[in-house]
Amino acid sequence: MDYFGYRNNILYAEDVNILNIIKKIKTPFYLYSKKTILHHYGQIRDAFKDIQTLICFSIKSNSNPAIMKTLRKAGSGFDIGEDM
Repeated sequence: MDYFGYRNNILYAEDVNILNIIKKIKTPFYLYSKKTILHHYGQIRDAFKDIQTLICFSIKSNSNPAIMKTLRKAGSGFDIGEDM
């Protein structure tokens, strides 16, 4: 599940009209949904709930501090790679 969808032919991220964001921020830009990130993290966490494990997010894939903070609060670890 993700929290992006159209309402009356207007794209929304969660409950935010994307057109309102475009008016304030120059394009191109990256837009993430906190609810989507947490939903997918929860699915992975729940899939491994019967074994002791640490789910880690690869910082190489996306080093956005807000995403890392969100995942850290949800219990995620981080893979920083060998070359760091």
